[in-house]
Amino acid sequence: MARDTKSQIRRLAYFREEVDTLFRSLFVQKDPHALAKGELLPPADIIEGKDEILIRVELPGISLEEIEVSFSGGVLFIKGNKKEKFKEGRVNYLCIERSFGKFQRIIEIPRAIDSSQIQAKLKEGILSIRMPKIAERRGRRDKIKIEKD
Repeated sequence: MARDTKSQIRRLAYFREEVDTLFRSLFVQKDPHALAKGELLPPADIIEGKDEILIRVELPGISLEEIEVSFSGGVLFIKGNKKEKFKEGRVNYLCIERSFGKFQRIIEIPRAIDSSQIQAKLKEGILSIRMPKIAERRGRRDKIKIEKD
C-alpha cells in the first residue's frame, strides 16, 4: 500500500508540474496560437542592464543550424526545430519526458534597441542575445539652451 501511495504522489507532482508549465506558457507567449499548433516554449530570462538588454533562452540539444533569430519593430523572434536524434529502427521507450518539435518565442522589447549591434551566441545549450540600447535613450540628460527673445 505504501508503494502505491508513493507512486500516486509522484504522478500527482508530475501532473502539477505540467499544469504549471502550461499556465506559465499561456501568460508569457505572445503568439496565442503557438500552443494550439503544438509548438514548444523554451524558458527565457530577460535582464535589463544600464547599456543593454540580455536575453537567455534554454535550448539544450539544439544545434546552431536549427535556430533562427530575428528582430523587427521592437519584437525579438526566436524560432527553430528540436529534432529527435534517435531514429534507428523501432524504439521502445520506457519513459520519455523530453519534448521535440518546432519551438518559437516572441519577446516584445520595451526599450529602443540598436538592431545593427545585436549579438547572439549559443553556448552549452543557452542562447544569449545581447541587445544594446540606443545611446540617446539611456537616460542621458542634455542641457537645452534657452534663448532670450
